[in-house]
Amino acid sequence: MANNNIKVEPVVRIFLPLCEADGEVNVDQTENVIINGVVTQIRRGEYVDVKVPVFMQLKQRYPSL
Repeated sequence: MANNNIKVEPVVRIFLPLCEADGEVNVDQTENVIINGVVTQIRRGEYVDVKVPVFMQLKQRYPSL
């Protein structure tokens, strides 16, 4: 039997609402989180799974998350 050493990190499902557009200005509908130089880009307006450290940083920005 093969020994597969696949590491599965826990994830948290989150939803960030879309940003409101002001007039005709396009609004970036992504949120970026940088941890130890690694950028995680989260799309707003849909459910996404993020790793726990990313969730913790987003929770500081958005306490109601």
